[in-house]
Amino acid sequence: MNVNLFWLDASRELSVIRRALAPQGILLLIYEPPAAAEVLTIADRLAPMLAANGFRVEAVRRHTEGSAPLLAVSARPIPTS
Repeated sequence: MNVNLFWLDASRELSVIRRALAPQGILLLIYEPPAAAEVLTIADRLAPMLAANGFRVEAVRRHTEGSAPLLAVSARPIPTS
């Protein structure tokens, strides 16, 4: 999906995703911003938002070369026990 949901307050949606993921599930967010300069801005905003909603960022991959800048962030739910 190509949505900008995660630019907004996504607490409710992340809660639903967290409950729906399998115990070892991974949330993968992929962005294709209009400009390469936005890749770092998006990455910087995602990590704290995910952490505040019970996810741990495992990997951040950035591609800023060429005509299509991309950002991929994978995160896992932080176990609650």
